[in-house]
Amino acid sequence: MSARRYRLWQLGMVSIVSGCVSLPHPTNADAERARSLWPSASVASLESGRTAYAARCASCHALYPPQRHTPQEWRKALTEMAERAHLTSAEREAIEEFLVTMSVP
Repeated sequence: MSARRYRLWQLGMVSIVSGCVSLPHPTNADAERARSLWPSASVASLESGRTAYAARCASCHALYPPQRHTPQEWRKALTEMAERAHLTSAEREAIEEFLVTMSVP
């Protein structure tokens, strides 16, 4: 599959998933909280993780809201799933940043 075609597929998956699951959008307060673990965290980086989570994880199973698991549980799940999902290290880190940050109320 060409890179362009793959990117279009990803955008299509995000559109489909967005209609099925309501994932929270990160705010400035979330980005501030995330910076305690990821100094370069921003609303944009958290949103990137949200998009990657929706696109990459929903292709195999239902998405869970971030609050469903603790930060430790998300890290364990990502460790177990990253290789199977063929996540790049950048995708894994972005997804972890989003899920861990958003799992804390």
